[in-house]
Amino acid sequence: MSKVGNERQQELAKDPLWLKQKSDRISDAVTRRGGHSGSGNPMFGRIQSDESREKMRQAAGLRDNTNIGRYARTDYHRDLSSNRAIRMILNGKWKYSSNTRPERILKDVLTFNGIDFVHQYLIQFKNQSDQKVFRHLYDFKISNTNILIEVDGDYWHSLPQAIARDKVCSQIAISRGFELLRFSEKSLVKDLASVCVTLETVLGTRILHPR
Repeated sequence: MSKVGNERQQELAKDPLWLKQKSDRISDAVTRRGGHSGSGNPMFGRIQSDESREKMRQAAGLRDNTNIGRYARTDYHRDLSSNRAIRMILNGKWKYSSNTRPERILKDVLTFNGIDFVHQYLIQFKNQSDQKVFRHLYDFKISNTNILIEVDGDYWHSLPQAIARDKVCSQIAISRGFELLRFSEKSLVKDLASVCVTLETVLGTRILHPR
């Protein structure tokens, strides 16, 4: 696609109605041909010519592969995908937003004790110094309080990049007037009593063990 065409596509992609119409057209076309795989795929049974293969090889050689993978997308497309995911989460349409075992355990504790909460609480803003957008969905916010809770999975939150981001998210929450609690997966699964004690101390109300 030409540079002009690509810029036009970026402008059109900002229109939710255009995105939906395009998505519907693609879905209808895929359904009519019987799916993506097998005979439903337009390339099924076709063999690329030597000329086509050479063109693809040359095009691949011109690509910048220094940052290959999903993070090689432009900032525009990263923001587009991130905004779409956040809308789905906030609308309850994101199937991965509440499936972790530790989160379910904490939900059970809060619900059992009649504590109102918001699951997946969004904080986002643009940093005035460098104009970068910060956005993060904190796992829980206790309603009518300034208390946020993060549930840290033992594996993912042990990775260096996750540790660095957790530190930033904690600093952001505190700087914006929130009190942030962090509970590890291990504590929720194997030592829930200590979690209840911490919640009781912070919330100032009796927290009963749901089990």
